[in-house]
Amino acid sequence: MDIRNCSRCNQLFVYQGRGICAACQAEEEHEFDKCRDFLEKQPQASLEEVSQATGVPVNRILAFLRDGRLISKDPAMGGLRCQVCGAPVTSGRFCPACADKLRTGIERGIQQNEKGKNAMHTWGNRKDKEEPPG
Repeated sequence: MDIRNCSRCNQLFVYQGRGICAACQAEEEHEFDKCRDFLEKQPQASLEEVSQATGVPVNRILAFLRDGRLISKDPAMGGLRCQVCGAPVTSGRFCPACADKLRTGIERGIQQNEKGKNAMHTWGNRKDKEEPPG
């Protein structure tokens, strides 16, 4: 059992994959619902307009966009940039071109691993049984 402090309220909680406690997760879901409902009525609203209308902080709305939970109609409006090339994106962390390059690289790595190249091993299973470095 992994016990941590919530990154928002600093309360102790049992860590289950996210850095916030159940109460803060519920609050975040409520904030997301407010943003989603507002954007369904006002799809052309800017980031600041959504924040002012819902009371949800801009940085939290940006996190919803980065996580792919919300999608901006206009890439420039959300203020999100691709983490590789800096191009404007509507949602997520990468533009389509960089996401495709990343996907291709991962697929190539999986194919190489399936062919036996770069196979992982432990020192005890190596055939030459050298001493580990250091």
